[in-house]
Amino acid sequence: MAGEARRLTSRRTPRPKGLLDARELVAPAMSVNPHDNKNAPPVRGWRIFQKWGANKTFVGIVEARDPQSAIGRAISRYQITDAEHQKRLVAEPRVD
Repeated sequence: MAGEARRLTSRRTPRPKGLLDARELVAPAMSVNPHDNKNAPPVRGWRIFQKWGANKTFVGIVEARDPQSAIGRAISRYQITDAEHQKRLVAEPRVD
């Protein structure tokens, strides 16, 4: 009896192609909202440096959630094209 009930509830009538479900209309807009993911760290400023031995040179400040994405943004924003220079980048949290 329980197996029949499960089988009956799992059948869905096929939707004609081209029709959208309400969930399909709402989901893309909700996934863009930065407040949806409560576990994500907050966006903060990162100071980007380029290390040369014991010295480091200031490159700039970028906004990102983590150091890896901050380095990626710095590479694109400051157009660091040399692979050797990209390997030497370091992100430190900005203290306000």
